[in-house]
Amino acid sequence: MEQDSIRAAVQEGIQAERESLEENLSFLAEKLLDGSWSPRNFELDFRSAVLAMATGIFARTLERLDPEIRSAVRKRGHRAPNGTICHGSIASKGRKAVTLTTLLGAMEIRRGTFACPTCSASGGMLDEILQLTPERMTPACASVVAQAAAVDSYQGSAKLIEDMSGVDILPTRIHRVVQRVGPSASRLLEKKPEELSPDVETLPPPYRTLHASIDGGRIRMRGGAWREPYAGAVWWEEVDGTLRRFAFAEIADKPKVFGILDSWLEHFRRHRTGKAIIVADGAPWIWEWAKEHPGAVLVLDYYHLKKNVWSAAEVLFGEGSSRVERWTDRVMSRIWRGWTFATVLKLDRTYPQGENRRRKRKALVALANYIYNHRGLMEYRRLRKRGRTIGSGQIESICRQVFSMRLKGPGMFWSEPGAQNVMHLRALYVSGRWEELWSDIHASGYAEIKRSAA
Repeated sequence: MEQDSIRAAVQEGIQAERESLEENLSFLAEKLLDGSWSPRNFELDFRSAVLAMATGIFARTLERLDPEIRSAVRKRGHRAPNGTICHGSIASKGRKAVTLTTLLGAMEIRRGTFACPTCSASGGMLDEILQLTPERMTPACASVVAQAAAVDSYQGSAKLIEDMSGVDILPTRIHRVVQRVGPSASRLLEKKPEELSPDVETLPPPYRTLHASIDGGRIRMRGGAWREPYAGAVWWEEVDGTLRRFAFAEIADKPKVFGILDSWLEHFRRHRTGKAIIVADGAPWIWEWAKEHPGAVLVLDYYHLKKNVWSAAEVLFGEGSSRVERWTDRVMSRIWRGWTFATVLKLDRTYPQGENRRRKRKALVALANYIYNHRGLMEYRRLRKRGRTIGSGQIESICRQVFSMRLKGPGMFWSEPGAQNVMHLRALYVSGRWEELWSDIHASGYAEIKRSAA
């Protein structure tokens, strides 16, 4: 009987909208054929007409299914204010009009409401079934809105959504959706690998290496202060050669990122016999943490080392000199062969003569100290022979994508919660985990907003 009523509701909605759609499309086709309508406008208006019909069918179907929706909510339970599922006996409060924002456009509908004396929850039966956000937005629409806001500014994402889908959403509403979805992204990022869905692959294939890294940057906060965002990541190569990565990010909270990376490295250690690789630039705080994982292979980023050698060469020979490249290549060649200590001794025993000799000597000593302090992290030749990574390009790319490209635009100033929400959404987006976010929201509801993200 329930299946029959659902089919009847859909058929009723289609029949009610069909006549209006036929009339609109016939008019558009006539204008196209007589040359008074451009093909671009014809296609856009055709899409608008079809979407308007779909919106009408959607609304009529849901209104027609109101009794079935009430029954389903009573049977399945409803979301309590604390996020759990409550099965308390609910009281009907009549039908009330509401405007929903969907991917088909704005939709006005009358839906049944309820109140629960057990958990004090109240709202619409339809809201529970569709898992609407408090802004009366469907999850599919909220997903598009949050993804667009993670990619562009709120103003830019509003225009992008309107241009691509025809749905008009104010930037302030987009901001509120990010406030709502951002904490759910945070909740997912903080989960340990073993806490994720069984459908999520959290280990590289056998005999493949897990890579881990962390790096930081700077963003401008409201009031003019600068704060340091930190991005961490683990990644590996799948059997087919594709890259799988998990990115994480926090504002001024290195220990939290370190904790997430620790859980992934420990997960790998327990379930795989291979060695993980921690690769990063020369920041001392990174290596202090990395040394807590003695089972991992520690690698100083080859290209950061080369940049330091190149800078010293420019002091010695002058910027733009042909000798800079030759000298850099000789030093890097010696390190590549494993002659680290010999290179340090040679640099330390070199005393330049002539003009600016003190400055040149200082540059050589600084380079010698840099190489000495990172001894044991430069087994590049051996690592290359085994096909392992010697560069930190992945984490630098993740830093650019997670915060630099989105949070460091001209004139941008952030509150800490606002920056955190956007960074967490972008971390999931660049990791290819967007659908995982919405599966988590479907299973656990939206995470509670602990503080205002103004």
